[in-house]
Amino acid sequence: MKRYFFYLLLCLGMIGCSSNMPTEPYEDEIELAIQIVQLVEGENYNEVIALLDKIVVKDNYSMKIVPYYDKDTFDMFADTSPIVIYNEQGEWLSTNFEDDFWNYLQVENSQMGAWQAYLLSQMWHYLPLQWHANYSYRDYIYSQSSKSYDILREHFIAGKHQVAPQITQEGDKFLISACYWSEFEGLVREHYVVTFENDRVYVEELDANILYEYDCGIQF
Repeated sequence: MKRYFFYLLLCLGMIGCSSNMPTEPYEDEIELAIQIVQLVEGENYNEVIALLDKIVVKDNYSMKIVPYYDKDTFDMFADTSPIVIYNEQGEWLSTNFEDDFWNYLQVENSQMGAWQAYLLSQMWHYLPLQWHANYSYRDYIYSQSSKSYDILREHFIAGKHQVAPQITQEGDKFLISACYWSEFEGLVREHYVVTFENDRVYVEELDANILYEYDCGIQF
């Protein structure tokens, strides 16, 4: 999977933060991402899963978002809210943090399918987080109309960076780049590759670039 790493980085560089690119070229993808964030904020987790219409759970399995406070046991000092795969007996099989998670899912080989796989893999950053886990919280900035774009205005960096997502296709690989704000990193653009291979999807991080460094100084 890594043999195309440098080639992919070159491609990502070509779709980087060019100031003359369209501000919001992926309207459907952006709208979906913003809807998901809003549903998470409203704790409408079943609706989140329903929105991911290019991701189908294979027969005899189900997928559910489980807030950390609804788990049988959780780490009171630092815990996250996993996206869980269950079998027919309701037994916990895998989460989005485990390698076999994608084995239970069928993702459409398309731009929207790749985008939804990426969104699903990153969602834990803004699902409920317990105490120290909040160091991992991210406000994704999908467009200038995104609620989290106000954060950039507060720091006087709105309009200085291209923050819209960027998606390009290379065969069965989709190169995805998106921005987020972290109180402990600043404004970051991350780069991922979503690969469709042998009826399975792989979601891998390439790199992340800090566009504007910031640390709020808070300690949990």
